[in-house]
Amino acid sequence: MKLRDVTQGEFEAFVRDYHRPLERDVYRACDPPYVSYNDLTLGDWPDSVVASYIAGDMLGGERSGFRIATREENDHRPIPELAEVKPGG
Repeated sequence: MKLRDVTQGEFEAFVRDYHRPLERDVYRACDPPYVSYNDLTLGDWPDSVVASYIAGDMLGGERSGFRIATREENDHRPIPELAEVKPGG
């Protein structure tokens, strides 16, 4: 899998509609913090990351860098189907 850039709306729909429970993780060792949503059935981090964003700052500033998982053409590993989000909505 690889992550691709999406809008905030596409990101929120993907996380909301994902077909299994996701574990939210906030990595605060960097500023701004990095937030990832993990499907732990896919393995350990970073293989479990299916969505992520940059939190803005420690005080809750504007979020950016929304990304969701997509299949790579040459990746034939058996992974579950991911929620389909079409670019632009």
